[in-house]
Amino acid sequence: METKNLSTVKNKKSIATAMLFAIAIIIVLLSAVIGFTTYHISKRSLIETAEEMLYNKAMDSANLVDARINCIFLPSSP
Repeated sequence: METKNLSTVKNKKSIATAMLFAIAIIIVLLSAVIGFTTYHISKRSLIETAEEMLYNKAMDSANLVDARINCIFLPSSP
């Protein structure tokens, strides 16, 4: 009778251990998927923002150079 009781305890422990490992694996996989997705979305967003800022900076610089060239070569008449 005691061996049956001991066997039941081992089965409960092994089932609990299996469930624990299954849940742990599910949590790790979900975390990895979320991390991977977040990384790629952030990377894409950062690249788009950098390209937009680079374009705006180039346009500002070109306008500044144009204004200076116009001041030098096209002086205003009084």
